[in-house]
Amino acid sequence: MTVLKKNTAGIIALLLLLASKLKWVLALFKFAKLSTLVSMLISFGAYAMLYGWKFGIALIYLLFVHEMGHLVAAKRKGIATSPAVFIPFMGAVIGMKELPKNAKDEAYIAYGGPLFGLLSFLPAVPLYLWTHDPFWGMVVGLGALLNLFNLLPVSPLDGGRIVTVLSTKIWFVGLLALIPLMIIDPSAILVLIFIIGLITWWQRVRENYELSVTKGELSILEEAQSVYGSMEENKSVYEPIRSAEWSEYKERMATAYRLKGKQVLLKSEETKSFYFPFLQDDKKKEKALLQFQKEQYQRLVRVLENEDEWDKDYEELSHIQKEIEEREKKVEKLKTYYLTTTKEKWLGLAAYLLLLVVLGGFYLFGTNIMSEIGPFIS
Repeated sequence: MTVLKKNTAGIIALLLLLASKLKWVLALFKFAKLSTLVSMLISFGAYAMLYGWKFGIALIYLLFVHEMGHLVAAKRKGIATSPAVFIPFMGAVIGMKELPKNAKDEAYIAYGGPLFGLLSFLPAVPLYLWTHDPFWGMVVGLGALLNLFNLLPVSPLDGGRIVTVLSTKIWFVGLLALIPLMIIDPSAILVLIFIIGLITWWQRVRENYELSVTKGELSILEEAQSVYGSMEENKSVYEPIRSAEWSEYKERMATAYRLKGKQVLLKSEETKSFYFPFLQDDKKKEKALLQFQKEQYQRLVRVLENEDEWDKDYEELSHIQKEIEEREKKVEKLKTYYLTTTKEKWLGLAAYLLLLVVLGGFYLFGTNIMSEIGPFIS
């Protein structure tokens, strides 16, 4: 009877906890779709079978609130998201339908998850003090642990995205910290996070290379756009009468660009110094841009030699303009995405460390309760 009363009290306390959150849960649930509910039930079933239904409810609740934190932060930044999807033994995720505008927005959205995660288990503290039910100690310890783990400074974890306002070099430190964790517990999720984190860090390292190459492609496309404009002006003079000058013009232009293409293949010093002054003797960048320029020359020759292609020159111009705009946006993002002020860096660091300390304190609180009472799995 005592056990029954204890379990009943726990269920009532759990309902009170959920009721306290019901208002905003219902408000946020309108963003969720069937995929969220179905994946949530599947995950709950998996956790309940192994660890018991109470543990399953607690974990699903903690994960759900954490993801809602990301969703609310993304909405505040005007970024549309997909519904939360639960993955058994992996956690839960929401997808952003567009990338943040800068590292500050990325950090803001990332911070929302562990902040809401902290708020999610705070009611369990007075509930434990009131009922002395070890379930609530488990909720506190588990909630703190989940969010502490997410604050590891490794992308794609929340901590990795938060520290983008400080320096992405910290990602490498986070990867080093993951290595002993993988040795102690070589779980699939740790290995997966390490691999994704390593790929993300390497992509960031390569961004300076991408910036140089994109600038080079932009200059080549602008030259091609200028050539097409010049061709269109000459077409208006020669094409109406289909004169010998028209044929001669096309042949002369085609020959000129075939020769330029050969120059590209030969990688002449003159060509490199004129078009790629920013390469700084980087052979890999040089090879990539020379190949890109060769392709542009081939396009020009194809248009000049083919009447049908020539008649599509306006379409070519539109296509080139679109490519130019795409690369201009990419250059701007690569140059400015991670730029932050000193004030923003200090605020970001303070917020990150404060959350770490608070979560760490609650983790110790929860684990101390569990160590006194024993492990809770039921």
